[in-house]
Amino acid sequence: MIRLALFHNLPSGGAKRALFETVQRLAQNHTIDCYTLSSANSSFCDLRPFVHNHYVFEFEPLPLLGSPFGRLNQLQRWRSLQKLNTLSQQIAERIDTQHYDLVYAHPSLWTQAPTILRYLQTPTIYHVHEPLRLVYDPKILRPYIKEGWRDRMDQFDPLKSLYLKEVTRLDYCNTVTATRLLSNSHHTTSNIQRFYGQPSTVAYFAVDTESFHPIQHLEKSDFVLAVGEINPNKGYDFLIKAIGSIPSPARPPLRIIGNANNRQEYNYLIDLAQKYQVDFTVEIMVDQETLLRRYNEALLIVYAPLREPFGLVALEAMACGTPVVGVAEGGLNESIKNGFSGLLVERDEHQFADAVCRLLENDKERITLGQQARYHVLEHWTWERSVKNLESHFYEFIDDQSHKKVQQKTYKASPL
Repeated sequence: MIRLALFHNLPSGGAKRALFETVQRLAQNHTIDCYTLSSANSSFCDLRPFVHNHYVFEFEPLPLLGSPFGRLNQLQRWRSLQKLNTLSQQIAERIDTQHYDLVYAHPSLWTQAPTILRYLQTPTIYHVHEPLRLVYDPKILRPYIKEGWRDRMDQFDPLKSLYLKEVTRLDYCNTVTATRLLSNSHHTTSNIQRFYGQPSTVAYFAVDTESFHPIQHLEKSDFVLAVGEINPNKGYDFLIKAIGSIPSPARPPLRIIGNANNRQEYNYLIDLAQKYQVDFTVEIMVDQETLLRRYNEALLIVYAPLREPFGLVALEAMACGTPVVGVAEGGLNESIKNGFSGLLVERDEHQFADAVCRLLENDKERITLGQQARYHVLEHWTWERSVKNLESHFYEFIDDQSHKKVQQKTYKASPL
């Protein structure tokens, strides 16, 4: 049995769901104490029933200022990071007094890599979901982001530069000081090496095949489905343009289910759907039962996020027996088996539209891919398999740390 401290500061969404699935299975054989901040969403995928102790530390970012003092908000954000730094030291000191076998850390809302990693003396494993995309991802252009005098001022704003440099520094230092890094995909491992210069080992997440499953005798509806928060990274504009290029008689309605809504992006997508004459519907924060039903009702899932680290949506869809048409980028190349559980194409609107039409026009192929998708998930992407692999990493890590301690004691005891 392992005694481990878990740290996270996650909102609702796929990352928290993955942590929930992991913790409830780890807790069957190990003792877990959870350390988190009040800014995390503790009620979504609640970990409290599965952990021995659940410690919540109060953290409230400094309030942001209204006009005409908005430019001082970058300074407020910088000051919040300093406040978080002090709190992180206190949490690390408390964890170290408990003599855990290891600390298993997940991301933070504020710094991506959590700041406690820099202060812990207890050996740490940081499970990296993605790099600091705020800094490392190319800027996505949108018509609602006007390039004007404010944007030109941003380029020379010392306070904005101060904040971005600090959050970048913290994320980098926190990441490289972890004792060991795990990643959620080979794509993420490549990015960890690229941005942080550190090796990491892939420890895949998975999908709950009991929560996500085919619903017997439920008829398919006439729509294709996309799932994920409403923001530019999810590539919904690409999906609208691709579906809009399908001739009108065969053009399917597009439904989106999101767990967060960027109002400017939503309005942009509504206008874009009107321009391309796509029947477009958005549902926000649906419950699990509705999500499961939509996955099963959809003819297929369309999935085109930009630089997606892993692609949990694809696994959920495949577990429901619904094939996925996705872009051959990022973690999607690992979660979708092209030609077996779905189709992968380049980020080209016409190629994507052709793949969608191919499955809409061929019921036999679409049904076969859906059946194979469910089989593929049951064989390779269950949480039991994922957590067993994670446990093997934990045991190997603990043995390695014990071996290093013995070496250090031997070295200190050796005569000069």
